[in-house]
Amino acid sequence: MPVHTRRVLNRNRDVTTLDEPGAYTVAWAPTSFLPRSVANEALLRIFAALAPGGFLIVGTRGGSGATLQSALASLRVLRSGGYPWLVDELTDYLSTIGYRDIEAIASSGRVDILARKPMPR
Repeated sequence: MPVHTRRVLNRNRDVTTLDEPGAYTVAWAPTSFLPRSVANEALLRIFAALAPGGFLIVGTRGGSGATLQSALASLRVLRSGGYPWLVDELTDYLSTIGYRDIEAIASSGRVDILARKPMPR
């Protein structure tokens, strides 16, 4: 068994109750399934739970909102109970929380956002 498979932990839990400061080096947040209020709280809690230098990967179905494909993706997100973040809206929110080095990576109908919790000075 590769070493990294012993270190990767997949937890199925309510992220709004996450209270483990600095415990994680990478976190995945599939925001397409979260209402805005839950996503806001989740992204704040994850920031606190990341170790300095840790990474957040946010999975979205969002886009610019300017194309038919983006509009249909937003409709699917709404029907799934999620909030259809626009990429600029989400990256601005992450920056407000304190995330840095925020990057949007688009591929086949989805946009993943990569962000880093800064190291202390």
